Amino acid sequence: MDYMNCILGPVSGLHRAFIFLIHVNCIASQDVMKATRSQLDRELQMEDVFRLEDMPSYSLLSQ
Repeated sequence: MDYMNCILGPVSGLHRAFIFLIHVNCIASQDVMKATRSQLDRELQMEDVFRLEDMPSYSLLSQ
């Protein structure tokens, strides 16, 4: 039995496409969050960062 049919019951092709897009968007958002966290971790470990304003990414946020 198909996974979506098992969870949602019978769904049309349009509904399947919509559900797939939501799933892909969620995965993409998770990838962005992981990359952002990694970048912030690297910046926080820099020796010359004492304040939030010292972080290289801060200038991108303040534009």
